Amino acid sequence: MPVILVGRLDAEDIRVNKGGESRWIRGVIHLHPSCRSYLSEIGQRKLPFTFVTGKSLPKGYAILMGEISVYPIPNTDILWKTLELQKVVGEDSHILETLGMSFSEAIERVVDRDPDFLKALGSVELLVRKQLTDLLGKKNKFTDILINLFGDQAYEELTADPWRMIHLIPYYTINHADKIAQKLGMSLDDPKRFRAYFRYLLDQSFASHRNTYMIENEFLAFYWNNFSETMSLQKYREMASSEDAPIIRSDLGYHPDHFYWAEKASYQVVTHSREVRIPTLPAEQEVIYDLLEEQAEKGKPLTPEQEGALRKAFHFPLYIITGGPGTGKTTSLSCIMEKLISLTGIGPQEEHAPYLLAAPTGKAAYRMWEQTHIPARTLHSVFGIIPGYGCLNVRKTARRLSHIRYLIIDEASMLDSQLFGDICQVMLAMDHIPFLLLVGDKDQLPPVQHGQVFLDLLSYLDREAPEQVTRLTVVKRQEKDSSIIELADYIRQGKFPSLEWFRSKPDLFFVPTRMEHLSEYLVNGVLKPKADNLENLQILTPYRNGETPDTIHAINALVESIYNPDHQAEWYPTVTVGQPPRTFRVGDKVINHTNLTDKIINGSIGTVVSMYTPSNDLFSWRMKVDFGNDNVYDYDYEEFRSLELAYAITIHASQGSEYENVAMCVLRSGNPGFLNRNLLYVGVTRASKQLLLLGNWNVFAQMAATPMKPRRTALAGWLKEKTTE
Repeated sequence: MPVILVGRLDAEDIRVNKGGESRWIRGVIHLHPSCRSYLSEIGQRKLPFTFVTGKSLPKGYAILMGEISVYPIPNTDILWKTLELQKVVGEDSHILETLGMSFSEAIERVVDRDPDFLKALGSVELLVRKQLTDLLGKKNKFTDILINLFGDQAYEELTADPWRMIHLIPYYTINHADKIAQKLGMSLDDPKRFRAYFRYLLDQSFASHRNTYMIENEFLAFYWNNFSETMSLQKYREMASSEDAPIIRSDLGYHPDHFYWAEKASYQVVTHSREVRIPTLPAEQEVIYDLLEEQAEKGKPLTPEQEGALRKAFHFPLYIITGGPGTGKTTSLSCIMEKLISLTGIGPQEEHAPYLLAAPTGKAAYRMWEQTHIPARTLHSVFGIIPGYGCLNVRKTARRLSHIRYLIIDEASMLDSQLFGDICQVMLAMDHIPFLLLVGDKDQLPPVQHGQVFLDLLSYLDREAPEQVTRLTVVKRQEKDSSIIELADYIRQGKFPSLEWFRSKPDLFFVPTRMEHLSEYLVNGVLKPKADNLENLQILTPYRNGETPDTIHAINALVESIYNPDHQAEWYPTVTVGQPPRTFRVGDKVINHTNLTDKIINGSIGTVVSMYTPSNDLFSWRMKVDFGNDNVYDYDYEEFRSLELAYAITIHASQGSEYENVAMCVLRSGNPGFLNRNLLYVGVTRASKQLLLLGNWNVFAQMAATPMKPRRTALAGWLKEKTTE
């Protein structure tokens, strides 16, 4: 039974944990008057606490649950007791909803030491787990995923709409949802079922082009492919204009409703930003002067472009900084943050700092923190966003973030329509809309999901308000700068240099390679000579599937024994799954391809740390993967298919990451909509020290000459209409 008390938390020391996803907090608990007798029980005049959390501490009294740890005070016989907090229940906690009582009633029960209530409070998660297990069965991973996603609300979310979960839980199908619905007494004619299945089919249809709405011909084709046998065309059209339709018609076309509302919120935030009055911050000129002097003393003076960004950022509600590698985006961002810290007088470690640094992925957030030395978090964790679902509680999140006045998003080219829309819905629910600074490279790939928010907003501001955009174009070269930046500049211009150009570069290598020689050269010419430093070498290729040696499956199968030689013995456990077959061993680097939690998502890379294969029954096999920052996931056999080896990954999967050394293989031509300039640019700019290009020079040159096809989005369409008004 945990210790359960009522008190206020007074933080004395706050440290951001590695990765920026949570904070370690130490402080003192000011106990409720009716709980102060506990101090006599432990023989202390005060009760310290420690707590690891990614959330803000409650301002007033809260119910505190944890375990007492005892520490000896050096050179004395005194033992000091500290409450290691495990859960804090504030007035808006979902636990209270589960228990069916108000916050004041719960505090009264704790103060009165009601044994039945204390037992129930300490076992809420056990109650939720039992409810889910009774409904889903004991041998399933759905329970764990639901609790990871929704916490104490997991049972309520599932029973409210079991069909909606097909968008959230890997391998949870419409058949699973139907069985649960029938157990709950829900009809299979329930409109929620049709809505969820309709969205599932829409998602499949939109997967090939990543647009956010359909035009008339596509709308009709979708009908003939999916509903012509069960629904008349007239009914299908009526459905698209009904009040609760899963698809919404506008002057642009037909929108899946989740995209429509996401882009509508984005449009409102962006257009509202043109009407906001900009406050004047005191002493700004003096702060900027000091920062310019400081950069000059470091031998890294700001360019006029960087100085312009420093002066204008947050003088406009929406501002964009864009530029390629080596143009000083990170330096500009660091100076802007120093300006904010100086002007607000609030340090980044303080609990209610008015600024927030975030990025679309954990990898990007961690790199942002490393480069700026200011804690950064993922947008999903900050805004409580569940991929495929949205923000769990918009109003609650808006209240929690009410102190944020400045939101800075790095790697903004990775913002998809749904994610940015979810963020904007929260901002619209706040009592103010924070100043928004987007930092990114317009020449990178668009997001993996739908839309192209960064390009849409950049295009809009270029037309409407060019003063709200800084383009960094000056490459700040020093003696040790990489020629990779020069190659990236060629590619941005649609060019690719000759083989002769590469011969004079110490950090760039082009090796003309035929398909039949690729495997031998990778092993003997690249990997074996670098056997002692392979953790710093990442192999990239455009190709995922196929029978040729240049796909990620073929390369990973080829190189696994070189990267992970310690666990190659025949007696060591291995697991082989999928088609083409993939073999996993302890120590293997792997990439996850489904959204499992808010922190372990599509694209997360980790290491296999243990394997459990107790019998020939495959369904009892398990594999544990460590994704870093205390994020560990225990995969069962059915989930193995969401993993791939990651010694070679696709160029798409590498976006947002940086590696010291990159070997990129491009040997065959293909669809120009796929092998384009942006794909080549991203692959090249992943390398920070050395880059090796393997393949056909003509294919590389063709990629550089092929611009990326833009995506069709409602946000772009509505912003164009706004411009012509």
